[in-house]
Amino acid sequence: MARARNIKPSFFKNEILGKLDPLVSILFISLWTLADREGRLEDRPDRILAETFPYRREITDINRYLTVLVSHGFIHRYEIDGLRLIQIAKFNKHQNPHNTEKASELPEYSEEFKITVTEPVNNSLATADSLNLIPDSPNLIPDVSDAGASSSLPAKKPPKADPVPYAKIIDLYHEHLPMCPHVRRLDSTRKKRIHARWDAGELPDLETWKCYFIFIGQSKFLTGKCAPAPGKKYPFLADFNWITNDHNFSKIWEKKYHED
Repeated sequence: MARARNIKPSFFKNEILGKLDPLVSILFISLWTLADREGRLEDRPDRILAETFPYRREITDINRYLTVLVSHGFIHRYEIDGLRLIQIAKFNKHQNPHNTEKASELPEYSEEFKITVTEPVNNSLATADSLNLIPDSPNLIPDVSDAGASSSLPAKKPPKADPVPYAKIIDLYHEHLPMCPHVRRLDSTRKKRIHARWDAGELPDLETWKCYFIFIGQSKFLTGKCAPAPGKKYPFLADFNWITNDHNFSKIWEKKYHED
């Protein structure tokens, strides 16, 4: 049952959500309305998809968007006694459920519970405080202490180190897709494609990359297990460049190369 919830104008200025796929923000808002008064709901991707995007038939990979919300700390996905659940981070700080809503019957999230991570496509892609998710002020930049300040000019910050673990991602590719061509050189083109997937929140952590490679391994076509195309001597076999190409990446998410 969907419920009425509050949304503050500063939500739209959030620097994390603002750089992600807009559908992630819509899903996040939808989860507020599906959650009980404590911000909990059952982790049932098919039902969440039907409630959130009833007319968007092209969307089949709701787990991908849920994974993105997990990776940025907006929600927790966990399991207890076989029941899969979602807890919205800092829900009670930003929502004021009506006093007639009944108390939650779902167990509260705890770090000791099993964290559920499912395949990116499976329908059978920092806490709210630290991210200033819905702050009382639209200012998303924290105050800087004046202690020790000797100039009106801000101190120059050192350049940020690239957080993307390129080598580990390549290792996961080799581990889970040993039948695919080996990557012998991590050149600038490959690093650029990895960084694009990571920065866009599509494959934002090593666990999601692992799930992506496992998902590719389930396709006979992508792993060279299909008969060769007419006029070809060998069957098609996807390599790292091919599966990280923008166009092919989207088609893989959409299960274009997976047999029913």
